[in-house]
Amino acid sequence: MLLNQIRITSLNVFMILLLLPMVTHAQEVDGFSYEPADISSLPEFLDIITQKKIVQYQGNFKKETVEFWEERRSDVLENIEDSLYIFDPGVELGLKKILTNIYTANPEVNPLDFRFFIDASPIPNASCYGNGIFVINNGLFSIIDNDDELAFIICHEIAHYQLKHNDLSIEEYYQKYKSDNTNKRVNDIAKNKYGKFNKARKLLEDINYDLGQKSRKAEIEADSLGLQLFLKTNYNPSAAGSILQKLDFEEKAMLNKPIAIKAYLGTVNYPFKDNWLKAGNNKLFDLDASANDYKMDADSIKTHPDIPKRIELINKSLPNATDEIGMLVANDLKKKSNLNNLQITLDNYRLDLSLYFIITLYEEQKINEAEFYQLTALWLKKLYILKKSHAVGRFIPPESPFSNETEINKVKQFIQNLEPKNIRKLGYWLCNENVGHFSTEAKQIELYSFFKKLNPSNK
Repeated sequence: MLLNQIRITSLNVFMILLLLPMVTHAQEVDGFSYEPADISSLPEFLDIITQKKIVQYQGNFKKETVEFWEERRSDVLENIEDSLYIFDPGVELGLKKILTNIYTANPEVNPLDFRFFIDASPIPNASCYGNGIFVINNGLFSIIDNDDELAFIICHEIAHYQLKHNDLSIEEYYQKYKSDNTNKRVNDIAKNKYGKFNKARKLLEDINYDLGQKSRKAEIEADSLGLQLFLKTNYNPSAAGSILQKLDFEEKAMLNKPIAIKAYLGTVNYPFKDNWLKAGNNKLFDLDASANDYKMDADSIKTHPDIPKRIELINKSLPNATDEIGMLVANDLKKKSNLNNLQITLDNYRLDLSLYFIITLYEEQKINEAEFYQLTALWLKKLYILKKSHAVGRFIPPESPFSNETEINKVKQFIQNLEPKNIRKLGYWLCNENVGHFSTEAKQIELYSFFKKLNPSNK
């Protein structure tokens, strides 16, 4: 499964450290690290599995394939360096329990060279790298309702590995782009005096269409074998269809819980102003350029095409479902995922998403009142520094008129409308009116001092 994911590159980190010297990366929610405990042994492990893929290759594009697998190896280390993975002992323990059940029921699967990473993205998704590396997005845990659903997704990804879909797709890619037919069409296009661009675009469309068809076929194959692996376990067969249904975001918003910004972002001494929510002209905040690397629109969160068709095919192969569902780890993973989503978006300065998570988690009583005040004050501090540094647009994409994510668009509009003077007053009075109500006294003093310096006259 592939998706556009939330990303913050090392260059982004360098820029924000220059622009925002007062922002820290201290975690407000305990639980995870951005670096694995076994970081020193990881390069050797990646070397071993990479060499195995290279030695096993028997196709016609040895040089290109070697470069591909070596790049995959580097990608993992670079992703860790760029804080794109998280390492949460609690999540890893829960995942291990489900993996153990799958491996025990499927002795033909050899997991010795398998390694699962948790991507920091809040988008529900999972993927197989093809070399033994699997990635599960943190956001996937937030939508599962039982162990069974997660187990099917894992079986689906293992099926991709067992069927060597990555190997086949590499070979098909190079065969398609280097075929005699493609070379002939390229040469014919070059001879044309007019219309070269349109003909070249048509060639690319034809190639991508063929590759896309094969990709869709691979998903059906992975569903089929994945279901076979899944049905050997004691997990509820009906979970296969239910989790795929949840991953069908083609025509619906993912973050769709209505949030009452007005109810939480005002104080007694500095009441909420209705014009903070007023729709504007979708200008790119206070920058001419925007790092729009994450869109909450249908195209970017659609996991795979034809999910209803995939569900239909799976249901035809299902035995009678039982009423039993596994809840050994699902509740804990879901709770951790929600809290991790909040921390990740704060760390990555995705303040539109983090405000959404702060409010929804508070309303769902997954963070308490003291945590809510502390996190909201921290959110206001980060937003103030971004605004004063003219850096909002670097980290928060503008509203998309084509997005179904109306709640996130509402938060973006709120952020756009707030001026630095509004933020410093909101922050000051939030801290002033809630003395003694923060999670820690030290954090309260730090945040209150920050806003007090910005409001020397308390106005």
